[in-house]
Amino acid sequence: MTGPRAPRPWWWIVLPCVALLAGCAAFDRGRSPSDAIPEQLQDRQLIVTLASAPSELWEPMRATLARSYGLREIGAFPLLSIGVQCVVFQVPDDRSIEDVLARLQRDPYVASVQINQVFGGLAPHGDPYASLQYGAHMIRAGLAHRWATGKGVRIAVVDTGVDTSHPDLRSRIVKTATFVEGGERTFTADSHGTAVAGIIAADADNGIGIFGVAPQVTTRNAPTTVNGVAFFRQMFWDGRGNDNFNGAGPFGQTANNTAAQKTSAAFSAVGIGNSALASQAVGPANKFPEVSCNGRTFGNLYDKLTARKVLQHQLVHPQDSALGAMSAWPAKGLKCGTDGHACGYGELIAAAFGPSLAVKGQFSRVFGQAVQAYESTLIPDQTPLDRLLAGNSKAMTDSQKKGLSVFRGKGGCTKCHAGPELTDASVTFANIFGLINEDGGDQGFHNLGVRPTIEDLGRAGTGGANVAPFSVSSSIMDHGAFKTPALRNVGLTAPYFHTGGKATLADVVDFYNRGGDFPNTEKARRIRPLGLSAADKAALVEFLANGLTDCRTAKDEAPFDHPSLTVPNGGPDLPASPRREAARRWREARCGGRPPGTGRAAGPRRW
Repeated sequence: MTGPRAPRPWWWIVLPCVALLAGCAAFDRGRSPSDAIPEQLQDRQLIVTLASAPSELWEPMRATLARSYGLREIGAFPLLSIGVQCVVFQVPDDRSIEDVLARLQRDPYVASVQINQVFGGLAPHGDPYASLQYGAHMIRAGLAHRWATGKGVRIAVVDTGVDTSHPDLRSRIVKTATFVEGGERTFTADSHGTAVAGIIAADADNGIGIFGVAPQVTTRNAPTTVNGVAFFRQMFWDGRGNDNFNGAGPFGQTANNTAAQKTSAAFSAVGIGNSALASQAVGPANKFPEVSCNGRTFGNLYDKLTARKVLQHQLVHPQDSALGAMSAWPAKGLKCGTDGHACGYGELIAAAFGPSLAVKGQFSRVFGQAVQAYESTLIPDQTPLDRLLAGNSKAMTDSQKKGLSVFRGKGGCTKCHAGPELTDASVTFANIFGLINEDGGDQGFHNLGVRPTIEDLGRAGTGGANVAPFSVSSSIMDHGAFKTPALRNVGLTAPYFHTGGKATLADVVDFYNRGGDFPNTEKARRIRPLGLSAADKAALVEFLANGLTDCRTAKDEAPFDHPSLTVPNGGPDLPASPRREAARRWREARCGGRPPGTGRAAGPRRW
C-alpha cells in the first residue's frame, strides 16, 4: 500500500504472518477480548512458522506438531510464493503455554514461534475495523493522533488483504497482492489486512474511521541552526530560502512564488537583500506537515498569537541573555511595562517594528525578520579551532590537530568546507569565487552520491508554484545536489546528510573514504576514494566531534540559552537555561575544565 503520488517504485515490506498476528488487542470496552475478535486471534494461542520444507510436507508437519504437543489447529496460512507456512495453534487450558512455547522453540519442525497476545483496547471507535486494530492501545494510538496520522505516508505492505473501499483508505491503495494460497476468494474483504493497512496509512482519524498512526514527516533531515547559519547565502538543503526576502514567502523574486504570496500585503517586489534567514523562517511556519495543519496562513498565525500572552506556558530564566530582563520568574512568561503586566505579542511587535507593521497583513514580514534577527546571534565562534586560529596553540589536543591535518590534507575536506565558515555555500565564498562551482553547478551545492539522484532532485527541484528550479546555473550537475553544511557543532547535530542516513561522524567519514555510496552521473568530481587509514579516520572524527564544538552550545549558555521547552512526543522536557550543573559536566568532559576563549577566525580565506 502506498500513496498514489509516490515518486519512486514501491518498496515492498513483507510482513510474515508471525509478525502480522502478534500483539493482538481488542478495542471493545466492557466485553471480554475473546468476544470481539475472530477465533484464530484469541488468547492462549501460539503462532508458528514451519521450518523450511517442501509444501507437500506442511500438512503432515502441522499434524505431527498438534499431536505431539496436544494442540488444536485453529488456522493455517500457506504462502507458497515465498515458501512459508504459518499456523495458529490453541493451547489447552490444562497445559502451560510457556512450557509448550519453550518445547516448540527446540522442535526441528519449527522455524519460529510466539505467543499470540490479547489486550484490552482504550480507544473505542464506531467503525467495523477499529476493534481489529490489535495492539493500537499498546502504541497509544489515541494519544499519537494529537501529532500524527497516516497522512502523507508512502510505504508498501504485503498482507492478507485490504478493503480498498474503506473511506479512510480510498485512493490510498496503489496496488494489492496476496501471497496466501487460495486467498483471492476473500482477499478484498479481509478485515485483518485492512486493520494493519489502516494503522500504517489511514488518510485520517475522523472519529468513525480506522487509525492511521504513521508519523507525518518530510523527506529531508532538518538542518541545524547552531552551525553559523547567518553566514549562508541561501537556506535549506536546496537553497529555496532565497537571499532576497520578499516579505511573504521563501522564494525571493523567483517564479516559484504562489498567487497568495504575490498578492499578500507583505509582499515586496524589491525585497530585502542578504536575508536568507528571513526567507527560511516564513517557509515552514504554515507548511503541512512541518509545523502546521493544512490550509493555515500567516493571518491565522497572527490571530492565534495575538490572542495569547507571550511564552505563557514557558519559564524564562532571570539570567536569560535575551529575555532575562523581562522574565516573570518564578512565574511563566514575560512581564512588560512599569506595572509588570504579562506581555502580549502585539505590543512587542509594535515596540520592535512600529505600529504600522503590527498588523495582520504584515505579519509574515515581521515574523521573518524577527526570526532572522535572533538566529543571526547564534554564532558558534568559540570552538577549539577558533582558539587555535586566534593564536592559542594548546587549544586543541594532539589528536584533534592530527584530524585537522587530515581535514586540510588527505581528506580534501576544505574543498567544500572552506574558509572560516567551513562551507562553500557562504556569502563570503560566493563573493570571492563566484556563483558557479568547478563542476559547472551552483556554488555551494554538490551531488555527493548519498542516494540515487532520481530520489530527490535537490537544487534542481522546485517549490511553491513549482515553476522554476532553484538552480541558477541550470546545470545537470545540480540534479541531486545539496548545500554544503557548515561544520561547527557538527558533533552535536546527528544524524547527517540531507537524508539523515548516517548516524555518526564515523559513518560520515567512512562514506567519504569510499567515495560515496552511489555512482551518480552528476556526482561531484571531488568525491572519490580517499585511502584514509584507521588512524586518519579516528583523528578526523575526533577533530570534527570535539575540535569544532562550541561548548556554550552544549551548555545552553548565551547566546544558545533558551526558555523552558516542552517536548510533547516523548520528552524529556528542557528546563529554562542556563543549567549550571550540565555546564560543569560538559566543560569537564569536553573542554578540560577550562572556560572557552573568545577568538574567532579572521578574514575570508581558502584553507
